[in-house]
Amino acid sequence: AWFSRDCLNLLKVFVLRHLYEGRHAFTMILFLAHSALVAAILYSGVRLWRSQNNQSLALAETKVYGYLMVGSIGAGIAFLTFWVFVIAVLPLVFAQSSEKGENKLDKTAFDPKVFVNSDRCLLCKTHYTPTDKVTVLKCGSQHYFHSECIEDHSRKNVDPSCPFCRAPIKTLNQ
Repeated sequence: AWFSRDCLNLLKVFVLRHLYEGRHAFTMILFLAHSALVAAILYSGVRLWRSQNNQSLALAETKVYGYLMVGSIGAGIAFLTFWVFVIAVLPLVFAQSSEKGENKLDKTAFDPKVFVNSDRCLLCKTHYTPTDKVTVLKCGSQHYFHSECIEDHSRKNVDPSCPFCRAPIKTLNQ
């Protein structure tokens, strides 16, 4: 049961990568507390196993329990090794996703029937063609630009904002 909960928590970690909000911090704290509890139980199990009073493999009626204890300790060590690896790799994943921030904007082909508010890009002042890739910003469905233009605009500005309404473009920096 604890392993399935931790697999669910791993899924939550990956979801956090895309949907981080303040309420997920509480979930992360619970996940870390649960993992610390598992580590403490594992540590106490190893101490009991290595104690001089342990006779579980010496007696025939308790051999099964002894092997079960060894298997549980081995699974716990494998579990903790896995989580140490995951925690070590997470900063790399977050760094990589922040470097690719501008790729999070959706790009779509320009369709004059859909994009009726403007026939030219506000940034480069050229007319749209059906082969152009257009990015619609989340601040308004009427705020669309050439994908290359808005990506270039976001790289040039420290705090990129929509050229129409000056709303911050958050997806470019996350």
